[in-house]
Parts: sequence; C-alpha cells; structure tokens
Amino acid sequence: MTKEELKGYIETKREMEIIEEKIEYLESKKTSIKSMIIDDMPKPEPEQDRLGELLGEIEELIELYNKKQDKLFKQQIKIEKCIDKLEDPTDRNILRLKYIDGYTWERICVELNYGWNGIHKRHRKILDKIR
Repeated sequence: MTKEELKGYIETKREMEIIEEKIEYLESKKTSIKSMIIDDMPKPEPEQDRLGELLGEIEELIELYNKKQDKLFKQQIKIEKCIDKLEDPTDRNILRLKYIDGYTWERICVELNYGWNGIHKRHRKILDKIR
C-alpha cells in the first residue's frame, strides 16, 4: 500500500458522504414525483409520460451512485485491512488519525504525545512496512 492510496482514503470517505446525500435527495424527489402521478387530478398524456421518464432517470442515477458506493466500500475495506495488519497499536493509530480521520500532524503529535520529528520518523518506518 502506498502513501497516495492512504491519502486517497480521506477523499473516498468524503465522496461516499456526498453520494449518500445525493441518493437521499433523489429518493425524496422520486417520492414527490410519485405523489404528482398518483394525484386525482387528470393530467394531459405528455405530462404523465414526462413524469414517468423522470422517475426512470432518477432510478438510473440511484443505481449508478449505488455502484460507485460499492466500489468505494471495497477501497475502504482494502485500506482498513492494510492498517489492521500492523502489529503495533501506535502504528495503527498514526495511520488512522492521519489517513482516515484526516488529522494534522500537529494534532497527531498532541494526541499520541510524540514530538514532530519522532512522529515523522515513525510514519516513514510504517510506510516502509506496508509497501
């Protein structure tokens, strides 16, 4: 596992959150469109067709987002397994705080009670281990 793959995890996590929000939004849109279709008021035929088209497009988008989400979950699992292979809990904490939680180096130093140079030296050794 490379440093770039680990860094990509934070962006993956953000992307998953964005996708979840989009799916929720589309689900709510789908519900409002369905209520327009079920309405007792008569509607002209073209409008009814357009509402059906919209529902189909929303379903297609939701399916695409779900596939993307599955891919992101697999990436997340790969990174978590890599971190879990490390024997030292401090090493796992350093990687999790930096690449999963997105902490700054300063905050990691404070959390783990390490100096700046010490944490960077240990980080380099960890990256060498997981390569």
